[in-house]
Amino acid sequence: MSDEAKLKTEEAPDGEVKLTEDEKLAIFDKLLFEGAYTEIVTIGKQTSVEFKTRSADEIVLIGQNLEALKPTSDYLGVVYMTLLQLSYGILKFNGRDLGELPPYPARFNFFKKFPSAVIDALQDGLAKFDRKVNSAMEFSKEGF
Repeated sequence: MSDEAKLKTEEAPDGEVKLTEDEKLAIFDKLLFEGAYTEIVTIGKQTSVEFKTRSADEIVLIGQNLEALKPTSDYLGVVYMTLLQLSYGILKFNGRDLGELPPYPARFNFFKKFPSAVIDALQDGLAKFDRKVNSAMEFSKEGF
């Protein structure tokens, strides 16, 4: 499956992602053999976004960057965490290649200028992407 693949993902009312066995195995293989899985999705009618999985190292960096930002409230911490997750989880936005920019601070500063409704939609898309990857990993565990 190419990085350009657009999987048709159905989501049950409880948020569970429905994938075929082949789709789950393709995601697992990408993670195992290439170290990451990316997918281009459309949010809304025409906003194209390329999501990517975050490595364990990137998760640590997200935490370190969050600490360095020194949020002064829980709410601000959640806002910063959302922006950091998007910064590390989005490679392309509407044809703009963000992959060459450092996630923090460059991508972070790029996303923090967006209206909150757009950030919410991007976060929802990233969460759905993460649920898809987690579903594939749960399925792959059954084979071990």
